[in-house]
Amino acid sequence: MRKINSPYVVGVLILIPFILAFAFFHIYSVRLLKSNQDDMIGLEHDRLETEINHFFHDQSTLLDFVAMNAETVIDDRVAFVERMAYAVSLDETIMSMYFLTPENVMYHSSGYEPSPDRDFREREWYQEALLHDHVIFTSAFINDSNDRVIVSVARKIEVDGVILGVLSADVDIRTITSFISTQRIVKNGFAFLIDSQNRMVAYPEMPDEVELIAAHDYAQDFEDILIDDTFYDIEIEGTEGVITTRDVIGGYRLGIFIPKTEFRFETTLLFYLFSIITLGLISFWMTISYIYYRSIAQPIQHLSKDIGKIDLNTSPEYRLPETEKTLFSTIRSRINEVLHTNQTYVSVNREQLKRLEYLATHDQLTGLKNRMSFEDESKILMKSDGNLALMMVDINGLKLINDSFGHQAGDTIIVEAAKIIKNTFKAFNIYRVGGDEFIILIIGKTHKEVEMLKDRASESMHALHYKNVAVSLSFGYDHRESEDDTIEKLQRNAENYMYRQKMMSRASVRMSSIDTIMRTLYEKSRREEAHSFRVAGYCKDLAKELKFNEDRINEVRTAGLVHDIGKIAIEGSILNKPGKLTDNEWLSIKRHPEIGYNILSTVAELKQIALWVLSHHERYDGSGYPRGIAGKSIPLESRIIAIADAYDAMTKDRTYRPALSKNEAIAELIRNKGSQFDPKLVDLFVGRVLMRYV
Repeated sequence: MRKINSPYVVGVLILIPFILAFAFFHIYSVRLLKSNQDDMIGLEHDRLETEINHFFHDQSTLLDFVAMNAETVIDDRVAFVERMAYAVSLDETIMSMYFLTPENVMYHSSGYEPSPDRDFREREWYQEALLHDHVIFTSAFINDSNDRVIVSVARKIEVDGVILGVLSADVDIRTITSFISTQRIVKNGFAFLIDSQNRMVAYPEMPDEVELIAAHDYAQDFEDILIDDTFYDIEIEGTEGVITTRDVIGGYRLGIFIPKTEFRFETTLLFYLFSIITLGLISFWMTISYIYYRSIAQPIQHLSKDIGKIDLNTSPEYRLPETEKTLFSTIRSRINEVLHTNQTYVSVNREQLKRLEYLATHDQLTGLKNRMSFEDESKILMKSDGNLALMMVDINGLKLINDSFGHQAGDTIIVEAAKIIKNTFKAFNIYRVGGDEFIILIIGKTHKEVEMLKDRASESMHALHYKNVAVSLSFGYDHRESEDDTIEKLQRNAENYMYRQKMMSRASVRMSSIDTIMRTLYEKSRREEAHSFRVAGYCKDLAKELKFNEDRINEVRTAGLVHDIGKIAIEGSILNKPGKLTDNEWLSIKRHPEIGYNILSTVAELKQIALWVLSHHERYDGSGYPRGIAGKSIPLESRIIAIADAYDAMTKDRTYRPALSKNEAIAELIRNKGSQFDPKLVDLFVGRVLMRYV
């Protein structure tokens, strides 16, 4: 019984369930990490595949644009060449465009006329295009000047079963190959792209000179495994790893290679953490009794008794008795120094010093410590022992709120976000290091505990809205792994992780915010809601008359629906003013295309629509705003919106004038053909679209 009562034996008995729990946690964590790594590889594949498809989709769309109604202009060689030259000017990645008839007659965008004895019908792009009813992509090849890697994009043009010829374009793919070759998967993995002839089109550390190398020359047995999405073990330049590939557009194949060390890192870290915690608990229970009694409990009792005698009001000269050198002797000396300072210090000077120190080390907007404090304190904390993590936090959508509601609204969001971060991480050092960026230094917390804190802050932020616009936070963090780790490395890794998280959530958050901004605009002015939907309807009808495809029709309708989104930043008193606007008010109104462009262009999927919205108040003669462009320099979709917008504005009552009749509005459209509006679009709108509204 005496042995059982020993604190050491009791400590060992208590440690047993801890050890079992840690062992279970280690096994479960290893399995979870493997599952997360598989998911991460899938996400990286999806992300890169989206970029590749988006790049080639732009060229396909431009080819479809040139091919639209081609049968009506093919016989007019000059007109068809001009159309191809115009298409080439729209995309800097397209080097040239050409059309080849079954009779070996070539129309070239540059005006080049090849020798009749050269038969281009034997080329890969021509032969492949004849076999398919969709746009095809050839294998990569190097251009004649040996400075660019080119892919030919082609499609056949067929009318009523008769093949008129093949339309093709040479595309410089440096943009997408540079993007793929510079990607880093996790930390040390990489991506590569292979064409249909098993040649490496993009791979890490590509040489400056342009070349296409065979896959098997890049790594032994490389091409034998590039057949499906199965994971394979492979060794590349002495590094063992896992490789997986996936088919992408045009017969190309996207691959990802990740060294096995990436998969082992987290499990090794968990093992070390498990070992350290277990050993720490054993040491703790073996020594706690002795340390507590001799070094803590007894000195604390004496110190507490002596401190209880302090009375600054009645005995300001009292000092704690000095003792022999112990753990608390320094504390006694420090307390005595404070008592002495309190007796002699001038309170006014003390407050001023505190104020100056606070201003130098704190952010005035949020009250948090600033970048200077971070740089000073991080160096000290990095020298200390123990588990340390650096977390970076970024406010999502702050630019959108600044553009929509002004910087004062943005400051409000920053202050509220800082409150949430302080409430969640109040036990740790928090710094505001940029406009919407924060850094938190977390001591003594494991990966799991840091994740729990991050999730708690994220949930709190979800409840924050500004004028119905949801605001969220992006997080990234890294743990110190060894004494050689620097604060710069932790910050760089945390920032990279944060921006990857931010990239994955950015599009959906901003699309939701734009929808909220439109609803806020409609609440500000109900007239704007009805106007937007009518303009969208006119745009859709006119796009149909222009024989746009279904996707393009929907894009034009969407542009008509959001063409006035920039008015969210204009005061409701101006939008609903019953009388004539002043010069300053008119200048405020004229800013709405640029504001709308800034809001919409924050979403990658809406960048094209943003450009159309920017130009919908340009005039055909060049006297419009904001850029003063003219004629066909104005996007076709912007010219469509301009007619629909003007017609609806004229035929509805406004606070400063009554509505015009339909015939009066038509007369105004016709009178302004060639000056304000595209003449051909006015004729089509009046002659075809408005006939539906009789």
